[in-house]
Amino acid sequence: MFLEIATTIGAVCGAAVAIYLNSNTIAIIYGGVLVLTAAMQQRRKSDHDGVVGSEMARRLKLFGSWPQKDGTMKHYQLRHVGGGFSVMYVAGVLSGILGIGSGVVNDCCKVLAHTAGCRSVVVGTAPSMDGYASNSASMIQNRVKVSLSTGCPVAIIADTAIMKDAPMRMLQAGYGDMIAKYCALCEWRISNLVTGE
Repeated sequence: MFLEIATTIGAVCGAAVAIYLNSNTIAIIYGGVLVLTAAMQQRRKSDHDGVVGSEMARRLKLFGSWPQKDGTMKHYQLRHVGGGFSVMYVAGVLSGILGIGSGVVNDCCKVLAHTAGCRSVVVGTAPSMDGYASNSASMIQNRVKVSLSTGCPVAIIADTAIMKDAPMRMLQAGYGDMIAKYCALCEWRISNLVTGE
């Protein structure tokens, strides 16, 4: 939760900054992020076995595990809490400016771009929803979830390897999201014809 707070604060700051940036500046930032990401992917990953987390990390419970391809669990601990918080803040700022993510980040960036009169480009990171291509965003107004008209993004970028290797439950959720939309639209149209809703 601690690192997610940094990402969220960063995303809000990034979205606020994006209003004042022209599209060329955003394109340069995006290109820089792509180059940095490609360079980081080429680095040899160091094994974190035996790493002992810092005292602050233990107090904040910044440890966990993830499943390996062979089904075993890989455990980790965090050493540099301040550095991790800073990196997640910067990641949040970049996602807020560039609209990288899914769900809430995607919708917030589409609304921001529409409000500012800018075109938007969406970078999809999860196949669990179909909102990347939609011309609306789900937002909360007066404690009620509403769909706001935003216009479609001019481009959708997604790494097919990331989408393909996503957990099966995310693929199923995305498929279910698409199917549910068609059923819901039919039901709404029928309801409009029958009851005038």
